[in-house]
Amino acid sequence: MAFRYLVSSVRHISRNICQNLYLTTTKSLPSDLYHPKMNQVLTRLASTEAVLQSPSSSNVDLSNNKDYKTYKPTTPQAWITSLDGELKGIAELDRRVFTTNPRLDILHRYVVWQLAKRRAGTAKTKNRGEVRGGGRKPWPQKQTGRARQGSIRAPHFRGGGVTHGPRPRSYDFTLPRKVRSMALRVALSVKFAQGDLHIVDSLCLQDHKTQHLKDILDKRQWYSVLLVDGDTIMDRNLQLAARNISKCDTLPGMALNVHMMLKRHTLVLSLHAAKLLQERLVKNLAEPTWDKYDFKVTSLDSTSEGSYYSTELEDLDKLLES
Repeated sequence: MAFRYLVSSVRHISRNICQNLYLTTTKSLPSDLYHPKMNQVLTRLASTEAVLQSPSSSNVDLSNNKDYKTYKPTTPQAWITSLDGELKGIAELDRRVFTTNPRLDILHRYVVWQLAKRRAGTAKTKNRGEVRGGGRKPWPQKQTGRARQGSIRAPHFRGGGVTHGPRPRSYDFTLPRKVRSMALRVALSVKFAQGDLHIVDSLCLQDHKTQHLKDILDKRQWYSVLLVDGDTIMDRNLQLAARNISKCDTLPGMALNVHMMLKRHTLVLSLHAAKLLQERLVKNLAEPTWDKYDFKVTSLDSTSEGSYYSTELEDLDKLLES
């Protein structure tokens, strides 16, 4: 079901990531935040880069174009909210992690590797030498009129051994580290493009009551959710509260994997987990020196609306006019 859900929208996701870079949608915010002020913010985020398509654009030589040579890709941005849904700010993400082209083949290779790696491989049957009994010859070789037999534990006897049955083995195989890293980036990019990736300031709970967390998930309409918090250690109250909720899983940042992301519809990252995850995934990527983006957070409380958004909208108007 996870792959079927993913395949159904892969073409739409690929078009958004490769061309328009729709960085966030109103789907990632709770319904009580849909008001004119937030609509201006959404307009600014969705219009960070305008892609102008013309019939002759494919035949234009851009090798000597100054603007083309100095082009820097748009930085994707995401909302930061509290667990209850209160808007806290905006996070600037790394485009190499959250706007990677969708690759279903990479996701398939990762899931096959992960499911094969976790197989126990303990299936075993007994052959004719391991079944108890059958040590003597059941009847004489000749002068009985019956077919010659050497043991009643032969494979063609009832209660006999099994021929070519399963033996204890390991189903694990090696998947290159770069492929594993790319699969994580593809899964995060797909969740981000679909509007199913949410970043919260903290996933720490005051108590371990299941009903408290259930009310929060129902309010945010997270009915199938994966909560990722911390690096190697998670909040104990969050683990206790979520373990008895259907279709709600918790993982530390280091244990995040593609299979769990595809298994649940919504992915919720804490701010700390998102920062550590981004640093880990871009650590060994070879990119130009100017293509280094840090994890930046902008608080809406400390920024005035006029000074923050007016320059961006003016630049967008100039771009559209030209």
